[in-house]
Amino acid sequence: MNDLWTASYVLLWIIVAVMACSLVGLLRQLGLIQARLGPEAGALITPEGLGRGTEAPDFEWVELFTKEHIRLQHFRGSRVLLVFLSPTCVPCRDLAPHLNQVFSQHRKQIELLALCSGSVDACAEFARITGLRVPLIADVTNFIGALYDVKFTPFAFLLNEHAVVLIRGVVNTPAQLEALLKEEGTLQEEKPWQMAAIPQGNGADADHMKQETRASR
Repeated sequence: MNDLWTASYVLLWIIVAVMACSLVGLLRQLGLIQARLGPEAGALITPEGLGRGTEAPDFEWVELFTKEHIRLQHFRGSRVLLVFLSPTCVPCRDLAPHLNQVFSQHRKQIELLALCSGSVDACAEFARITGLRVPLIADVTNFIGALYDVKFTPFAFLLNEHAVVLIRGVVNTPAQLEALLKEEGTLQEEKPWQMAAIPQGNGADADHMKQETRASR
């Protein structure tokens, strides 16, 4: 009996030691990330996502609550902020109140659309829990997310009046989202940002520069 108790005690301490080592490693990685980004870092520019100067693919979907049909092309003439979220993403939940603030304060200067990668029920529950009050699309199959090459959430795109990507990146905090709105970003691991020619001229000229692959639902 004593041998069994001793073995259990030793096993318990081994488990505690392994968990402690894992926690130290995780905290070290978080510290390295914070040191790299700095306290006032802009949106984290990753290799993923449509490159700057790329015309954003068109899409048409139904708003989750109003059932209004939303098409990206209808926002031509206005800047657009697309924010990709997911129901299980903790930073997404923390970002929701700030999205409400941006939507309220900048609605005359910018169109804001949130895209939730998840089921209709999960996205609706996410909006309820976080109090999200911005136009919301439930991207159930991640069709739009894949179209925009989104690998992480929260991830945002700022588009100009011709639906061309000005900047895009990970926006884990309100400060990073505000930086993205100012077109400020931090390159991940100093990798070069994929560049594409930005259409010049008026809106009519830009409309002729269509991307080969566009999607509409």
